[in-house]
Amino acid sequence: LSEGNPFFVVELARVLRESDAPAASSALALPQSVRDAVGRRLDAISADANDLLRSAAVLGRSFDLVLLAQLVGRSRDELLDALGEALDAGVLRESEARTGLYAFSHALVRQTLYEELRAPQRIRLHRRAAEALEAATSPGGEAPLSEIAHHYFEALAAGDAAPALQAAVRAAERAHALFAYEESARLYERALEALALAAPSDAARRFELLAAAGSEHSAAGAREAARAAFRAAASVARALGRPDWLAQAALGFRGMGEMGVPPEPETLALLEESRDALGEREPVLRARLLSKLTGTAPYSLSMASRDALSLEALGLARASGNVSALRDALSAREWACFGPDRVAERLVLADELIALGERTRDPLTQFHGYEARFGAYLLRGEPANADAALAACVRLAAEQPYRYVVFQARYFEAARVACSGDLPRAERLLAEARELGRDRTAYAQLQCDAHLLWIKLARGERAALGELSGVLLPRIAATWKGAELVANAAMALLAVDDGRADEARRLLAHVEGAGFATLERDEHFLLASACLSDVIYRLGDSRRAASLHATLAPYAHLLAFHDLLRAFAGSVASSLGELCLTLGRSEEAIARCEAGIALEGRAGARAAQLSSEIVLARALRMRGARGDARRAAELLRGVAARAPDLGVDWAKRFGFDPGTLEELPRPAC
Repeated sequence: LSEGNPFFVVELARVLRESDAPAASSALALPQSVRDAVGRRLDAISADANDLLRSAAVLGRSFDLVLLAQLVGRSRDELLDALGEALDAGVLRESEARTGLYAFSHALVRQTLYEELRAPQRIRLHRRAAEALEAATSPGGEAPLSEIAHHYFEALAAGDAAPALQAAVRAAERAHALFAYEESARLYERALEALALAAPSDAARRFELLAAAGSEHSAAGAREAARAAFRAAASVARALGRPDWLAQAALGFRGMGEMGVPPEPETLALLEESRDALGEREPVLRARLLSKLTGTAPYSLSMASRDALSLEALGLARASGNVSALRDALSAREWACFGPDRVAERLVLADELIALGERTRDPLTQFHGYEARFGAYLLRGEPANADAALAACVRLAAEQPYRYVVFQARYFEAARVACSGDLPRAERLLAEARELGRDRTAYAQLQCDAHLLWIKLARGERAALGELSGVLLPRIAATWKGAELVANAAMALLAVDDGRADEARRLLAHVEGAGFATLERDEHFLLASACLSDVIYRLGDSRRAASLHATLAPYAHLLAFHDLLRAFAGSVASSLGELCLTLGRSEEAIARCEAGIALEGRAGARAAQLSSEIVLARALRMRGARGDARRAAELLRGVAARAPDLGVDWAKRFGFDPGTLEELPRPAC
């Protein structure tokens, strides 16, 4: 408002201090002292010029001579003398870029003039401005829809709300096409206000506008505003007994990019209510609801449940031929294939999503396909393919900037850098991702903090780990159903590292439950197993080592990867090697570690290789054959040389004396 003018700054600050008005309020009334200062400048020009400028103020900070002439019903020649006075007095500036374009010299000058208009004058002028803008648009030309909508909205008090409603919807649709989602949502909210005056009993139109506003808020990342709109839409649907509308509201309420995140009870209740009300009718909507439920607890906690729901949804979607249903069902099926057992199917689904997105020219569908490729290729340790998929995700995020997609693309970049071993740079990218997602993407903070915790563990930052893990891991274990497996495994690892053996054993027993073989093979399984292998080795628990070894052995060809965090702890083969150490099977431990190091090398997982080489060195020392001690020392010297460049304090991370290359005594377990 003040544009740096010291007097205006001081006066506005005084008013803000003495009132309850928020500092950012666009409706802040000008203090009288500011009005007086502006008034003295305006006193230098004629009454006719002041009248003209008050009308021009309705058009905004800048205005066009042709439009102003239409607004006041006078010829352009008649206006030039009055405008010349204003130019000479420094109240107006003339554009150098285009003849006939003027601007007020200061926003406060325009606001002062605008506030001098009585309400009936403003309303009439806004209405005439909207009509003039519409009339000035040539056939086939691009009308300034947002300006037209603004003027009609400001004229609402005149009682004719229909033009305001139509203009707001047209402008919202244009804003959506330009990816201006926040502006589009704002315009739909204005359309709802206009509808309340134009047709307050038109429930169908109200539902339509609420759903549209919710979708735009969701795209912009305004999650709570989106949920409020869809909650209101659900109320309209219930009142009219429309299960199809209720289903649409529930789908929007679940939000974009929220598969697997902890839903509030309201989310689950709305999805289930919609499913039950819909029954077997409307196969397209049923397919989409089942797709959402696939990634919603408690259904998401069982891989069998995910399998059944996603297959039913995909069957319905394919039979219907509906693009939206097929997109949702393919994404849900891909999510049902998380974990180590269906990697090949995930890649087939990814290809179909990409092809569907290309065929329908929908970059969001393409993004989900490339996201699926990125995760599957990282799990298999194929960096070139993973990098190609990541590049496509980044490109598509720039083309259709849904807020959660922009967040995810940056988060994926951070995860990929972390996988490659550049941990300091990964931390910087995670900080950027957290800012992109702050207050805009569900659980962005939790996701970034969880990955940061894993990085600090890999770097050996024990002090920072204690601060972060003491709050974060118990929170995840208590609130995020499904993720408690990996959270408890990580807490057990930190406990055993601190010498809290009893707590580590308690957590280990809790995680094991009825046996490692009964654990869900979901997105948490492999990363949790990598943590557990460390805990079991440190505790010397041979019984559990044998059990976990048998459970993990079928996945020796994969990396220990988390499909949501996109974090991994090296190769499954190296975890198997560590378990073999616990069992005293040095030959197998060496073979497993060598295979794991080779896979990590192909994947470019430099930080993970450090850990695998430590395990291999221990296995060599255990075997004690000729040359094993020398080879173990060479491995340890190599770790010591490479660790600093990766930001890893290898001595603290692995418990070695950097001088003697001998293991340091750790807290007794």
